[in-house]
Amino acid sequence: GIVVFLSSLYLTGFIEKMLLMRDEEREKLREQLYRAGRLAELGEMAAGVAHEINNPLQIMKSEQAYIDMLMQEVRDRAGDDAALRKDVDEIMSSVAQIRLQVDRCARITHSILSFGRAGNTEEQNVDLAKFIPEVLTMVQKKIQLNNIVLKLSMAPVKLIVYVDPGRLQQVLLNLLNNAIYAVGEAGGARPGEIVLTCSPEGADRVRIAVADNGIGIGQEQQQLIFTPFFTTKPAGSGTGLGLSVCHGIVTGMKGVMDFTSVKGEGSTFFVLLPRVMSPGA
Repeated sequence: GIVVFLSSLYLTGFIEKMLLMRDEEREKLREQLYRAGRLAELGEMAAGVAHEINNPLQIMKSEQAYIDMLMQEVRDRAGDDAALRKDVDEIMSSVAQIRLQVDRCARITHSILSFGRAGNTEEQNVDLAKFIPEVLTMVQKKIQLNNIVLKLSMAPVKLIVYVDPGRLQQVLLNLLNNAIYAVGEAGGARPGEIVLTCSPEGADRVRIAVADNGIGIGQEQQQLIFTPFFTTKPAGSGTGLGLSVCHGIVTGMKGVMDFTSVKGEGSTFFVLLPRVMSPGA
């Protein structure tokens, strides 16, 4: 009788503990879904802001072109007046700087708009030699603020992939942001470095790799890395959705996403995508 009583007592305690754990997991899942929803809302808001900024940028660009034309006329009329020509040259140099910064803002808003674009996927041929540097402009400031050295290594051959550019951008931004975080967590033990390489892989694939010298991923965590809602970041710093979503996106592109990592030394995440062979490639 005592054995049965103790067994039932143990089983009751065990079931109670399991139910409590399930409730905690459900609550945690609800919180993560809420944060994921907030991120989606933030993305839509950013796209709206980018669209609004785009309009005044276009006006500034046309006004700058008009000033450029007027100053060229003034310079032509200056003749032998060296002082006037010097002043005009200085103004034209400033106007050129305005054009440069307006173009930069336009590139950033274009990147945000393509990132936040909803709807069906729009596959197209993407030239990675042009595409990857555009993506890097979106994290340039963050990399500078974290005192990280960013190196880009592009193979000297034309590398084209047939993908949705917005989705590929999402994958690369996620990998770059994770690399920045990993380097930051290393705590300045060594100079931070991120290396992005893009090269042919065999005869018909392209390899894009993001390598960092950050904290690395422990052996026990590596098998969970692409699991939805798994994150090594502290509460409030990540949803745990990024890598699982990216893995799904890459699979949908008929590609492969994987990684290598050594705890305390760094990680390399890489994407293999089918290559579109162009004439003369």
